[in-house]
Amino acid sequence: MDYQLIIIGSGPGGYVAAIRAAQYGLKVAVIEERDAGGTCLNRGCIPTKALLHAGASYRSLESDFADMGIQVSSASLDWERMHERKKEVVLKVRGGVEALFKGNGVEMLRGHGKLLAPGKVEFTPAEGDVQTLTADHVILASGSVPTMPQEDYYQLPCVINSDDILEGKTKPYKSVAILGGGVIGVEFADFYNSIGSEVTLIVTSPRILRLMDKELASNLNRAFKKKGVKVLTNTSVTGIEEADGGAKLLLTDVKKDTQSELEVEAVLVAKGRHPNMEGLLADGVELEMNRKFVKVDENFQTSLPGVYAIGDLIGGFQLAHEASCEGEYVAALLAGQKSHTDPRMVPSCIYTSPEISSVGLTEEEAKEQGIAIKTGKYLMAGNGKSMIDHEDQGFIKFVVSDPEEKLLGVQMICGRATDLISEFTAAMAQGLTVKQLLSGMRPHPTYCEGISEALESIHEMSIHTMPAKKRR
Repeated sequence: MDYQLIIIGSGPGGYVAAIRAAQYGLKVAVIEERDAGGTCLNRGCIPTKALLHAGASYRSLESDFADMGIQVSSASLDWERMHERKKEVVLKVRGGVEALFKGNGVEMLRGHGKLLAPGKVEFTPAEGDVQTLTADHVILASGSVPTMPQEDYYQLPCVINSDDILEGKTKPYKSVAILGGGVIGVEFADFYNSIGSEVTLIVTSPRILRLMDKELASNLNRAFKKKGVKVLTNTSVTGIEEADGGAKLLLTDVKKDTQSELEVEAVLVAKGRHPNMEGLLADGVELEMNRKFVKVDENFQTSLPGVYAIGDLIGGFQLAHEASCEGEYVAALLAGQKSHTDPRMVPSCIYTSPEISSVGLTEEEAKEQGIAIKTGKYLMAGNGKSMIDHEDQGFIKFVVSDPEEKLLGVQMICGRATDLISEFTAAMAQGLTVKQLLSGMRPHPTYCEGISEALESIHEMSIHTMPAKKRR
């Protein structure tokens, strides 16, 4: 055997699996056709958050700074520098991944990898002859690509996707229509709004973020309305035409069965992502599929022995940290070890302003499953740190079992929500109760004070919430 483990793809699933396997002493090779770090690092999470941070900072100059007594008279948007900064961050993190490969003895093979059979991979380098490599095990971690509808009008120059933005192929549009109300859609709606674009978010469903807690979606919708983002629900796009250097969208309200038109400078398609299977399997090699995703068992093994799949290839939440956790799990398994992290506890994070995060069951899901529950919620408008930081929108909400009061789910829309959620991912993995979660003191003034308030509200004992009898 050439290797003990070959991984096709170096995204957050592939590179984490490679490093962890090498730490356990396995001889590992990673095949990567593009750049180390995959989509997340180069065309996804990292560059998106770099742009969102820049946009949020620009928005603060326009609004929050004056309120704090800081006068800025000559703020302007430098689109090129914004993308240069994004690229600098990407290159720095990418360099770190490559250094970690080298430091851990992981061999990175630049070129295309194709599964020929269990334990056998064809490697086509960027330069040189095609090679056949062998390994005890193979992990498929080739990630995903943006989903683009098949209609011809989606090929127009005025139509873009997230890759186009993050690869610097776009500009700061005066107006943009965003098709899709999932994570990608709402994050870019927030970004374009922050730099002054007129944003229209178009979704075919009755609400944005349809897979998340209804209250989270409603709260974000209100925040968008306050900022000037227009949200069209129950609306489908039936055509796109070029118009005055931009686009004219033909819209149908699927509920009222009425038609309308919308003219914008660009159309961003944010209808999710699908597995990158192109060239991954040799002719005659078949994997059992779960619709468009690769089907795996509880250990992430595919229908072929010794061949594993992780990350966006297998569906789920399609999140970088989920892929990393799966990669660690498989690496530990192959080395005869056990991963410390529970791959079932997946926190969801959305980097809008305010941030959104959740883990576990929503109130609605628990009721649908017939689980007896209690809930507690605290509005962050009463949190001092939130007021100071202009983040006083949103709430923290808990779903716990009744009568045991074991934590079942958490939903947050508030400042630093994406950092706060980790406490509860671990708490759920450990089966902690409300009493146990309240046993630790939380400092003041912080966002996390809202956690204690929300937990106490389960028993109507929140200190900074007006009693219900006095609210009436």
